[in-house]
Amino acid sequence: MVNGITSVAITKLDVLSSFQKIKVCVGYKLNGKRIKYFPTAVEQLSNVKPIYEELDGWNEDISNCTSFDQLPARTKAYLNFIAEQSGIKIEIISVGPKRKQTFYK
Repeated sequence: MVNGITSVAITKLDVLSSFQKIKVCVGYKLNGKRIKYFPTAVEQLSNVKPIYEELDGWNEDISNCTSFDQLPARTKAYLNFIAEQSGIKIEIISVGPKRKQTFYK
């Protein structure tokens, strides 16, 4: 919102391939009340608790995928969840360290 971000690049997606479950922080609780932003006041930080949503991992090697369509269904679901929660389009995806392992969605 502050910086006018219109799209993001998701890198190191291959690192998540070994997880059975992936926890994603979707908000915070501050003094028992749910908030969607991370508080910037230092005195509030000791009272902040993250709220996680747990997604299924994909436990598959995705390093040879060259397009969004080739990704496993659970990987696509994870990326779609990130885009929906953040409200920002995912434009670039990287599934490994090599240049040819990065593609546009």
